[in-house]
Amino acid sequence: MNTYYDCSAYNIDALDGLVENNSAVCVPSPGINDYKMETGFEIHMPKGIVRGNIAENFVNGFLFLGWNNYIAYQEGYNRNLLIENNKTRGSIRAIALWGDYLYANRLLANMRILNNDLQLSLDKYGTNNMYYNISGHIVCINAGADKGIFKDIEIAGNDMTVVSPFGWGIDLWSYRTYIEQGGGINLCSNNKCVGWRIHDNRIQYPYSVFKIMTYDVANYHEDIEIKNNILTDCARFRMYDDKQPPRGFDGVYVVENARNVSANGDKITGILPVGYIKKGINTQNINISYLA
Repeated sequence: MNTYYDCSAYNIDALDGLVENNSAVCVPSPGINDYKMETGFEIHMPKGIVRGNIAENFVNGFLFLGWNNYIAYQEGYNRNLLIENNKTRGSIRAIALWGDYLYANRLLANMRILNNDLQLSLDKYGTNNMYYNISGHIVCINAGADKGIFKDIEIAGNDMTVVSPFGWGIDLWSYRTYIEQGGGINLCSNNKCVGWRIHDNRIQYPYSVFKIMTYDVANYHEDIEIKNNILTDCARFRMYDDKQPPRGFDGVYVVENARNVSANGDKITGILPVGYIKKGINTQNINISYLA
């Protein structure tokens, strides 16, 4: 594509459904390599199964909203969404969770993200595809005034890797537009995250792996459990930060505006990280240990 356009190959609105064994591929045109299509699978669905799909060369491989656009919101609806055995290639964000169109206090809840093969490509597309300035394997998108709630999310058994067509350098200046908000599993948003269980994943991400942060000091993340993940070649570069003094986004674990966060039994392998743990403001009951 030679211009930015926010569109999706699949756009699905439903209360309940099965999205299975589909493929979406964005193919660059010869000589036109500046932009990626925004999303492979955009799914507005609180309940159902998303299984065995492939998204290749999109900004977002998969984008999930917790409710349907065309049906009145139901607070007590039985939400239960399984996302399993999907694959992404060439994404900037493999799986993105998004608040519900600027509505406050809407739920995206009871989601299981299991056994997916998620590969990012931090390439030159990143400097042009910044509809939201964020990267990562699984991310919460901050959409300005969004105050959605992401509750009871399980992330387990996933393979998460990164490729770079440039090779890794010391100063990754071309990535600077999305490094600050980058994270392998990235809760860096206004949305409140409660009751997340992140375990038994294999993660390779060159910047902070777990970013447990909110921008709203009144909107804590809480009750986040991280355990038994294998982290390879993570936090190997310092993140771009133009503030003085730097805010410190360089650890494997970065926690700010959060309470009741535990991380135990993760194994850190490969290249030693530039930092392990960074705690910012408003952190309460943070318990982090790891195996180096």
